[in-house]
Amino acid sequence: MSTQSFSTAPSCSSAAYFRDWGKKLSDALTAVGFTKTADTGQIDWTSVAAPSTTDQMMGYEIRAFSDATQSSNPVIVKIEYGSGISSASNCAIHITLGRATDGAGNFVGTTTAVMVMRNSTNSTSASDCYVSGASDRVNFAMFSNTSYIFMFTLERTKNANGSNNSNGVNAVWVYSGANYQQYFPKKGQGFPVSPASAGICCLCPYTGTASYGGNIGLFPILPYIGYADNPDLGACVYFTADISAATDISLTILGSSHTYKTMGNAIGTVNSNSSSKSLALRYE
Repeated sequence: MSTQSFSTAPSCSSAAYFRDWGKKLSDALTAVGFTKTADTGQIDWTSVAAPSTTDQMMGYEIRAFSDATQSSNPVIVKIEYGSGISSASNCAIHITLGRATDGAGNFVGTTTAVMVMRNSTNSTSASDCYVSGASDRVNFAMFSNTSYIFMFTLERTKNANGSNNSNGVNAVWVYSGANYQQYFPKKGQGFPVSPASAGICCLCPYTGTASYGGNIGLFPILPYIGYADNPDLGACVYFTADISAATDISLTILGSSHTYKTMGNAIGTVNSNSSSKSLALRYE
């Protein structure tokens, strides 16, 4: 397990800004063990131009898990870098999951829909970014504790003891207050790839002081059929008012202690009367 942190600005207003945030994320992903494949045509951070229009992807990387389950349950990830909406200066990341490529960046077989993280504004002020990973997971937060945040986690599903099972992978992504979850089953599991769900159903083990109507919320929050049977450790929900952003917290989940980095970005409430909640990123 490994972690990386750096600062960069959420801007594509010049090639320098675009290359800075893209290359720093790319280098950090490699450093935590989320390695590139040998696919041809991958983005060259020394020469790529900045986007010239909105929603324009300027290049991609193909990365893959490298754990013992990869041969029987392969996870291939295509990450595209480019611009968001409203202006070519805004940032975006597109992520697609699949099981194999043709060696030139094109998926072969079943994939998820594209997971889109994009901004409708930008800034040339740098903000903190965090990346963690291992051979069976990747977790990152770009531009944390700002309205520009891109947060993404991808992990193999877990048994009750916290060890990997062979069911598939869970992905969670956040941007501009929107949050989604996607379950990608292993090949041959017997049902099709489901659409992404708006709203995140992940563990909320932190005991906070927030309450509503005299009642304290009960957790974990697991509202979607399928996800409760396929937990992961990529992120946990906490009440934003209870803990400062960029704080490391240790939580015992699925029988073991894990470290999480608080993001500080509210992603809604447990219900209409409760305090705002945020996600903490697995950071170990």
